[in-house]
Amino acid sequence: MASTEHEMDQLRKEIEQLRGDVLKVVDALKDLGTAQGRVAVERARATGRSIKEEAEQLRSEADRHIEERPLTSVLMSFGIGCVIGMLLDRRH
Repeated sequence: MASTEHEMDQLRKEIEQLRGDVLKVVDALKDLGTAQGRVAVERARATGRSIKEEAEQLRSEADRHIEERPLTSVLMSFGIGCVIGMLLDRRH
């Protein structure tokens, strides 16, 4: 019986040690996930800033082009509108 109790105590100690090891792994995974989440958020923010800057630059170039050639811009807009209108009319 003493041997069985000793084995049970040993088993309990091993289970407790295993439980502690599992908790450490879970904490490490949580920390890793948090760090990766921060990296992903920062990448998304950087991409958003880049897209916003590029859109502002394109808008600025379009404004400059319209100011330099207003008649050409109006005629191009009219032509594009006509083409889009014809394409949409064909679909119906």
